[in-house]
Amino acid sequence: MSTNFYQLNFIISCFTMTTMSIQSIQFDSIYILSQIITILALALLVWTYFITNRNKQLYIIISSNLFYIMSMLLLGGYTGAATIVIAIVRDITSKIIYENRPPEARLKNTRFDYYLLALWISLLSIVTYFTWNGFISLFAFAALALFTVSVWQKNQLFYRILGIVSAICWIIYLGGILNIAGVVSESILLAMIIVGLVKFLNGKKAG
Repeated sequence: MSTNFYQLNFIISCFTMTTMSIQSIQFDSIYILSQIITILALALLVWTYFITNRNKQLYIIISSNLFYIMSMLLLGGYTGAATIVIAIVRDITSKIIYENRPPEARLKNTRFDYYLLALWISLLSIVTYFTWNGFISLFAFAALALFTVSVWQKNQLFYRILGIVSAICWIIYLGGILNIAGVVSESILLAMIIVGLVKFLNGKKAG
């Protein structure tokens, strides 16, 4: 048979699979619930940008992450849910350590910080192993691991670049578990990070 026949057959197969996925999205009540929860999580995250109290911000971010965990569990995204649990523990721990350090020691990494980074990456690796659901799980691991490194190191340029790669990994993972609301919200975040990177680079040139 000709190559064109195989190409046409492949396109038809992809279209059929996509149509079946769309149908399941439209009529699955669990999926609809997951999307509502994802939107609530996004709303809470946006709310943090209008709050100046750091303690309240942390509590709301944790609440947002809990909603994200619930939405991923409903969609079978166990690796994503497990890695976000690690992220919550990481954020609480980092806040406690930051507040108990003298101001002059907050802008540099100590040996203890290297141990902490190794701990978070190790925990992310462990939960990814035990919740492995195929190659797509690797993107949830990469997203959280890269973001952890980005907030751990102190270079603002690397922070933004790693944030972009992390967001792309999240978009791929969320697309893989058919979390459309998650893909849209993460795409908006990705666009904001890219705009921030452009402004940062323009500021460097102007300086």
